[in-house]
Amino acid sequence: MSWKTALTLLLLFQAPLLLTIWMNNDEHNGVFVASYDLLVEVQVFNNGSRTWDLSSTNVIKEVVSQWAFINTSYQKGYVLSVKVNESECKYLLSMDEHGNVVVTPDLSSICELRPGDCFVVTYLFHIDVLHPKQVIDLDLVKMGALHGELSEKLMQYVKPVGLWNWSSWSNFLEFKQLALKFSNKSSNPLDVVFAIVNWFDQNIKYSSQSIDPIAPSEVLKKRRGDCDDQANLFVAFCRFNGIPAYTEIGAIYLPGFKDSGKDDVVKYEFINVGYHAWARVYIPLESGGVWLPVDLTFYEGKGVYGHIEGAAILKSNCMLNVKIVDFDYISLIKKVKEQMRELGGFWHEKHVMRLGNIRSRSVVLSPHLALTFSMVLSLFLILGFLLAVRRIKLRYRQ
Repeated sequence: MSWKTALTLLLLFQAPLLLTIWMNNDEHNGVFVASYDLLVEVQVFNNGSRTWDLSSTNVIKEVVSQWAFINTSYQKGYVLSVKVNESECKYLLSMDEHGNVVVTPDLSSICELRPGDCFVVTYLFHIDVLHPKQVIDLDLVKMGALHGELSEKLMQYVKPVGLWNWSSWSNFLEFKQLALKFSNKSSNPLDVVFAIVNWFDQNIKYSSQSIDPIAPSEVLKKRRGDCDDQANLFVAFCRFNGIPAYTEIGAIYLPGFKDSGKDDVVKYEFINVGYHAWARVYIPLESGGVWLPVDLTFYEGKGVYGHIEGAAILKSNCMLNVKIVDFDYISLIKKVKEQMRELGGFWHEKHVMRLGNIRSRSVVLSPHLALTFSMVLSLFLILGFLLAVRRIKLRYRQ
């Protein structure tokens, strides 16, 4: 067999695999390498003087409902079970336009809750994580970054809505003057993002003194806040400068970690899991565009690059729970707690995470791994073909 014939056979054998690689060649190719189970237990106590009719007391549904882990290109989330007082129950899944999923249990088995009584809702969530999630090279992004018009779909990420309705802030003028400084030296959106990150490093201190999130205007005023407090203010600065941005909240598996917080209406307890928040910003490129994570408080690396290339969400032990795009979750939390105080209610929320078994059977090979696999497979096929041809020739000679 000539070398030309062998090369032709090699290409023929490889063609289907090479086509598969080309069709699946995106920044999220990888394999499922990590799996986690999250047990969430919510106990609700009636410490008041009146009996609660659970069918008409909407705030109780707000208290016991949970965000499920949403499906993305780098993770798959499952709701394995929902129980009320240790018995399996029906539940409702509600999804918004951003992929956020709320799980609401059916409480019809309880009907009412008398003073001094309590009930418990238990969730079991499962998450499979793909790795690598996103490979970021900021030097390449910076070379391709440009300032152009935004599509209608992206415009929702620059609107001053929900948490970011800055016109109603008492310190709006201070916010506006500061926000304009970030873009007065460059119109390149990545340069503006870098300038905002540098300002946070120099002016905002990490603080987690309250179990309740702080409004962006208060973070600006007090110059301190925890992960989601800082991320929300960062998003405000980006949106004011026309850069699409929103906040993401997720869970990090931290074996051995324990934390808790309590006030007059709620107690939170976390075992082997910590909740974290970061920003997502959109950088338009000549080739399309990219959503970059910006982690202001829990990252690896130094300088501006560390906040992006070393963001916690890029690690396999961090999972996305909810995207905050256009609603004010801080006001929602305050409203729920105020209503629980009026009822004389209290709830205890306990989150425990552990390693699980991978349930997602679909595996996507990275381009380099798939190419290597196809080359080895093709060589074996060609060798087998050549051996078969040789045997046939020997038979004819005999």
